[in-house]
Amino acid sequence: MDGDVYVAEYIVRERLAAARARAKFAAFHGEANQASRQPTGFAHRLLALGRSFVKRRGQRRPVLDVRPEEGAR
Repeated sequence: MDGDVYVAEYIVRERLAAARARAKFAAFHGEANQASRQPTGFAHRLLALGRSFVKRRGQRRPVLDVRPEEGAR
């Protein structure tokens, strides 16, 4: 059990150190203050479409006028 906790803490420390190094590098080069470009790829547009469907869920639902067949029971 202690070994698992140690490994998890080690991984977290490594990731934090890497993130700090990237942030320091970006700040040093002035990239942190610049606005980042919006992604324009197909995958981004597909994700945006999916998000819009989830956002609208429950707002507009089509009313279906389906009548069961007479002989089907």
